[in-house]
Amino acid sequence: MRLFMAKERQRKNPASVGEAYAFFDCDVSREGLEKTLPYVRRDAKTPRELELTLHEGSSELGLDGELRELLECPDDYRIMTQEQRAREVEIEERPLSSLKYVLAAIFPGETNERTAQELSDIMNLLLFGNNTQEVLRCGIVYQAKDGIYSLI
Repeated sequence: MRLFMAKERQRKNPASVGEAYAFFDCDVSREGLEKTLPYVRRDAKTPRELELTLHEGSSELGLDGELRELLECPDDYRIMTQEQRAREVEIEERPLSSLKYVLAAIFPGETNERTAQELSDIMNLLLFGNNTQEVLRCGIVYQAKDGIYSLI
């Protein structure tokens, strides 16, 4: 429930807490991912202040309506090599909300963009080290300074 405590801090002072979410598919169990996260944090040189919470699905996150609506927009979230892209003929359109896991990141004293960058570093190591799927699926979302949600 650290996520909700951090959200309360953010409501009091919106500039004081960075927030970002990684939506992803992975064939490793939640328990397996949780065991791996400390090693991934170490290898990614993640700052200690960055708080991570792993969720199965997005229903328990308490996201605002605008972000929930955006999560339902279908897109192709596959991460592929150029060789894989050359072989792929069909676009796979899925909403972000359909991906199996969400890794929520809270970073006190930082911006949402910086939090998303740290989360991106973590996801690169987490997915490539813990996945047997040929194609990875992931999208990282944060709210930019102008209030618009951005996807990286």
